[in-house]
Amino acid sequence: IAFNEAVSGFDRSDLSVSSGTLGALVGGPGKSFSISYLPPDNVEGNVTLTLAPTYQDTAGNAGAGSSLAIQVDTRPPTGTVTSAQAALKAGETSLLTFTFSEDPGAFTSSSVVVANGTLGAMSGTVLVRTALCTPNAGVASGSANISVVDGSFMDAAGNKGVVQSVASIAIDTLAPTLLSIGSSRTAFKAGEPSTITFTF
Repeated sequence: IAFNEAVSGFDRSDLSVSSGTLGALVGGPGKSFSISYLPPDNVEGNVTLTLAPTYQDTAGNAGAGSSLAIQVDTRPPTGTVTSAQAALKAGETSLLTFTFSEDPGAFTSSSVVVANGTLGAMSGTVLVRTALCTPNAGVASGSANISVVDGSFMDAAGNKGVVQSVASIAIDTLAPTLLSIGSSRTAFKAGEPSTITFTF
């Protein structure tokens, strides 16, 4: 805070801010001062710092009021994950869509954790990215769970992201196998039936 000449009667009470917290006033006596500012959490927009006309110069002339607009962005970006398919069997894949509230920048597959599956290359730009999920082979019953690691992406202001949802896909990628074929008889003669049993 710089004045064109030395001031008197200027202190912390002459300053106010529309949102957030001001620290202690440092500097003076004279015409140069500084003060720390702590922005509030989860806010995006302008904050106004106001100087009241309640100070004066050393001759007793009243000072003028002033204000300063400060751009604040402490709101973390958010993301969601959705799957095009609710269930998958052997040989199938599902398109996953990652939707963000703000551009996550260089968002890659390394930010994604997949249980019981693998993730293909990431594509898309700005707020929507996509990738294919392939379930693991040989799973009789289960689910492929896809999540994004909190803090693995950030907005242009440097706020680390928070994921609001994960995707879960039911999977059955184990093909049925014939284990045995059995007969109730090992020898036959005319008119005798037999029961054939198939075990999978």
